[in-house]
Amino acid sequence: MLQQHCGSLLRTLSGDRAFLRRLPRDLGSTQVYVSPRTDIRLLYWNLTPAAGDLFTVARHFVREGDTVWDIGANLGLFSFSAAAKAGSKGRVLSIEPDARHVELLLKSRKRLPKTSAPVDILSCAVSHQSGIATLAISSRGHARNHLAEVAGNDAGETVERKSVITVTLDWLLEHHPAPNFIKIDVEGAEILALQGSPKLLSEVRPTIYIEVANENLDEATRLLTFYNYDLFDPLTDPTGRPHPIDRCIFNTLAIPR
Repeated sequence: MLQQHCGSLLRTLSGDRAFLRRLPRDLGSTQVYVSPRTDIRLLYWNLTPAAGDLFTVARHFVREGDTVWDIGANLGLFSFSAAAKAGSKGRVLSIEPDARHVELLLKSRKRLPKTSAPVDILSCAVSHQSGIATLAISSRGHARNHLAEVAGNDAGETVERKSVITVTLDWLLEHHPAPNFIKIDVEGAEILALQGSPKLLSEVRPTIYIEVANENLDEATRLLTFYNYDLFDPLTDPTGRPHPIDRCIFNTLAIPR
């Protein structure tokens, strides 16, 4: 409780200020704009406490020339890391519904080195259907923003609600090059995202790194195995060798069979 109170106080004191931080050397050393309103740990010079899993996945599973989709890009720490790994022949699409995050993504994109893949930024949310939904803004940091219709999130944390456009991953296929790799971190809406992507999962079959909420573990497992994906824990082996699992975990790597 004290830690939450201190974090809330620091977020309030920092206001809407953004700070420049640098990605790890092996991920391009790109300078990116961060905000403690998103995650108080972003005040540290070392970004690993806040984004260590994203850095590990980018290092070991994004390849040169890949097209990468970052669904729920937040401040783009994975997007810009993936851009460094994919290189100038690759391409990255960042999907983010929060307008403040999009503003910082656009500023960070100007600092990308020419050796990185270009990063396209689209301001919307991903769901099971295209339309308009409500985005709940969390008092515990904007990294916890979520679609209001998603169960499992604490309504008492919501300080603001905004209308956002939603699209499906299959809709994105009609307007953007097909991905080799997708990262999905949508704060409980991952089942909706998977439900809106039958063509992507059955025909394109990218590798997927997905954050799965506890209440969605069984359904995410069912959907991914239905589309003949094998499941792995990508983070336990420091050499990047994923460990096979039978059921989704919070950080799951899904590789097409």
